[in-house]
Amino acid sequence: MTKWITTVVQPTTVNSVFKAKNDIKEIAQKDGYDVLSIFRYDSANDQDNALHARIDGITAPVDAGDLVVFQYPTNNGNRFDTQFIEHLLTRRAKVVIFIHDAEILRGTINFDEIKALNSTSLIITHNPAMSQGLVDRGLTTPTLSNYAFDYLTDAWNGQPRADFTKELVFAGTLDKSRYLTEWTHATKLTVFGRHEFIDIDPRIEDRGEMKPEKLAYNLPFRFGLAWDSNIPGGGQYKNYTRFNNPHKISMYLANGLPVVAWKEGGMAPFIEKNHVGITLNSLDELDDAMAALTDQDIDTMLANVDKVRTALRKGHFTRRVLHQMELQVLDQDIVFD
Repeated sequence: MTKWITTVVQPTTVNSVFKAKNDIKEIAQKDGYDVLSIFRYDSANDQDNALHARIDGITAPVDAGDLVVFQYPTNNGNRFDTQFIEHLLTRRAKVVIFIHDAEILRGTINFDEIKALNSTSLIITHNPAMSQGLVDRGLTTPTLSNYAFDYLTDAWNGQPRADFTKELVFAGTLDKSRYLTEWTHATKLTVFGRHEFIDIDPRIEDRGEMKPEKLAYNLPFRFGLAWDSNIPGGGQYKNYTRFNNPHKISMYLANGLPVVAWKEGGMAPFIEKNHVGITLNSLDELDDAMAALTDQDIDTMLANVDKVRTALRKGHFTRRVLHQMELQVLDQDIVFD
């Protein structure tokens, strides 16, 4: 029996959109997984026979009884992804979905995502809120929560405690955060990232877009802001954070920064229980929350962040959930309780 992990191959980009998948692949490889490489392409114009031939080529090494962890979605389109799962099942492999995005939780979709997920052995979700959200929409396949995306990096700024300020930094796709067009809070904010459709409030320091490895050495030592907003006419980004683990939170924590996030977000319980940041009902609470933090509060928070930082950089969360999954999927005949 061979254990497989999928990965998506695409040209290097400035943003870190595929870093989570690449990190999971690297961690799984160290745990004995072989790699199934899927090249990123536009599959919309593929005829059925061409699509099947392509997927047959990718899955050719998979034998009956093998375990395949499919990092979903591939961004090759839902037709590709659903056919990929079907091909693996036809080969009688045990298929586990490692979710990066669940389209049904983002809004209206044009395919039966739940049916595809229910055809597999187990789903690795971001957190319990995502698991419950999928169950509410018809999921019957067992789930395990990952709780946080690991963030493999050797970059480390290592700034002294005296440099920490009760201010904010935001790194990511700025267009998803419309509140940046009018920043009325007293708490200072610095942003890194691309913005094509909004103008950043001049009261915000705009440092432009940087590659992740360079960004690590330029992040100021302060709170990392993880706060999306909905876009009129489409893009329910804030609603989606009720279910997902924003990758930027892992980036902040891996670089030693505590976070500020939405109290109703799917990752809020993790932040609160591990005391690695603050959660707010609204950004209107920001200034008061910052003013209320004592030096002791921050010292405790930074110490907790350091523990999580080490775990994220070592791949602790991925390794933990893969081991749990293997016990559940591969050792079904063993009674543990």
